[in-house]
Amino acid sequence: MPERFAVGDNSIPYRLRGRIEKWETSPPKTQYQQYGPLNAFLSIKFPPDRFLVKPQALLREIWQNTAPEDTDAMKAIIFGRDDHTMDVDDHLREEIVRRASIDSYGGVFL
Repeated sequence: MPERFAVGDNSIPYRLRGRIEKWETSPPKTQYQQYGPLNAFLSIKFPPDRFLVKPQALLREIWQNTAPEDTDAMKAIIFGRDDHTMDVDDHLREEIVRRASIDSYGGVFL
């Protein structure tokens, strides 16, 4: 199979290249599964004797303001099928629509 990631760069180990290339057909289920391979890749490209590779913070904060039973109501708001079962004001409802996303496990993030 031809290389698709860092083509022609022999400094990238075969297993690391293969793992990152696999994301094209089988994306990681969470952002946490990307950190190890990306950290390894960046440490190769930016050697520790000259650079500091620092882990990134979460891409989005976990939404802490809902009870578990409100998750379905929040998803309905996000998808535009809101039946107004969740008691939120219009400003918060707009904020949910604008900023929220749902991860692959069904969690709601802002």
